[in-house]
Amino acid sequence: MYQTSLDVISVVAKEKADENDHFLRSLRSYDNEALDVMAHEVNRLVSACIDCTACGNCCKTLVINVAGEEMAPLAAHLRLTIEATKEKYIEESQQGNCFINTIPCHFLADNT
Repeated sequence: MYQTSLDVISVVAKEKADENDHFLRSLRSYDNEALDVMAHEVNRLVSACIDCTACGNCCKTLVINVAGEEMAPLAAHLRLTIEATKEKYIEESQQGNCFINTIPCHFLADNT
């Protein structure tokens, strides 16, 4: 249904670099809210086809966001206070967004 092989996606992305650049430039003409709706729908459809434990690539290469409601369970799992967890593992942006402070993620083990 959807291509989820990172090797294939990488090859096709290189082959279609000009087409992708044109597409990305064309997105500037969309209303931001409409574009967000479309992006979330594509994410929903494609994410359902991906086994997140197959490669761990996101945790190896991307900034991992930590939602406010995830902080207490993470701290409890680590047997630390929320403050100690934040100090050791979390970085906070000026806007108050929290994320894991290393790439790859501290907690990545066996691609999960």
